[in-house]
Formats: sequence, C-alpha cells, structure tokens
Amino acid sequence: MYEPDDFVEFSARVRHEHDLRGFEWYDMIDDKVEKLTEKDLLWAKYPSDEEILKVGVRGLYIGNFFKWDPDWHSKMVQEKYGFMPRKEPFQRTYRNFSNLDDRYENGAHDLLKFIKFGYGRASDHASKDIRNGYMAREQGIEMVKKYDHVVSDDLNYWLNYVDMKEEEFWKIADTFRDPRVWRIEDGQWVKDNIWGGSSAYGKVFLDKEHIKEFKERCDKINKRNK
Repeated sequence: MYEPDDFVEFSARVRHEHDLRGFEWYDMIDDKVEKLTEKDLLWAKYPSDEEILKVGVRGLYIGNFFKWDPDWHSKMVQEKYGFMPRKEPFQRTYRNFSNLDDRYENGAHDLLKFIKFGYGRASDHASKDIRNGYMAREQGIEMVKKYDHVVSDDLNYWLNYVDMKEEEFWKIADTFRDPRVWRIEDGQWVKDNIWGGSSAYGKVFLDKEHIKEFKERCDKINKRNK
C-alpha cells in the first residue's frame, strides 16, 4: 500500500484500506445475520475530516523516524527494565518475545491468516529477521516449514469459550481460503511451497456446493492467468 519512505500517517484511508480491509462499521449491520444497530457500533465510527482538522490531531508512527528492530529492542528492555520473554515456546513461531499481549495472536488468530492466505506468523518473523541480518534465508525457510502450518492448542481453548465444535470451525474457516493460493486435491487442501514443490495441509471440510463454488473460482483465476 505504501513504500517505507512515504512516511505514512495513520488516517481514514489507512484505517479503511489496511486495518479494515475495505469494510466499514455500517457493513456489520445486517438484520439477517447479526442483530446489531448503529448505536452498537458507535465505538467503531471514525471522526470526519472536519472533526479531525478542528482538533488538529495527527497519527504519526515512531517508525518513520527511528528504525524499529524488535530483536534489538527486546534485548534492550530485558537488560534495562527486566522485561521477560515467553518461557514456553510458541507453537506457530520461533520468536518468544513478540505479541505477548494476546494469547491468540501467535496462535488461533494467526492460524486463520494461514488458512486464508497460505502463510503465517513464522513467515512474518523470518522475513523481518532475514532483512535485518539476524537469519539466513535457508534458516528462515526451515522456520516456515516447521511452524507456519501448525494448529496450535489455543484453538481448543477458544472453541470451548465460544461453544463451537472443531468441525464447525473448519467448515466456516475453509470458506475463506484464497483460490489464488489453495487448491483441492484428493479431499485435501494443497498449496505450493516456498522451498519448492507442493504439500497437503489438511482435510477439506466444505460441503459439495462450496467445493464446486471454490473450484469454479480457481478455474476463473487460472483462465485469467493464461
């Protein structure tokens, strides 16, 4: 969306295009699906341009002025302030100091990203560490191979919390698979790997109607790319 040298500010555009992926609060109002009203979503409304200009507030990122290096910063806060990384390793990434404020961030939350787009938190962390010179590309690929696909235990905790069966979760999650990444072979979800070749990453839980719809979307993409 932007280049690092653009010195981007937090704005209505960033919120709409990046954080909300093109959606807005009013897209959540649907009597047939959720019984939500405009009042329920007042917290999600963004101020108008006039309101922001009147107040004079600007959303500036400190990363525009100082290089943000999580490896260096984590060591610094451990030495100066006694910051403690995670004692037990995460199941979906090798880092033990990132995203500690949310039990699902490196787990079930990130699993959904892998389901949708075919890459996960280990890909994110390895990419940053390779760019910053902390890890060789070959080592990063090994981290991706080891962690990206793992279904972490916290998914079970979340399923118990919302009273959902695991099969129901997968039936819903599978509807979000990106046909530019995933394909169906012998009842399995398959995608190409960064290290070469392709692998199967779990059973397809879609019903026949959704499988047909997914394959039609795949066919359209393949025709467009030829």
